[in-house]
Amino acid sequence: MQACRGLVLPSYMEGMPRVVLEAMDLGVPVVASSIPGIRAIDPKGLSIRFHNPGDQSSLAESILAVLQRMATWRIALHVGNG
Repeated sequence: MQACRGLVLPSYMEGMPRVVLEAMDLGVPVVASSIPGIRAIDPKGLSIRFHNPGDQSSLAESILAVLQRMATWRIALHVGNG
């Protein structure tokens, strides 16, 4: 998990998925379906980027948003260390 750049969990039904908790604990960005079991982990969506279950466009938009945010952070870190 530590080698992952992100976790994508498109699902229709989950309890409380441990993989999401593990990813968050390691600081790995998470994109997941907006379903009750996952929403319970982060009700306000502060640490998880949610997408609508079954909506491929919503999933793609969420993944792109996380990738763009990661790229912005890398640029900011590079500029700050330059």
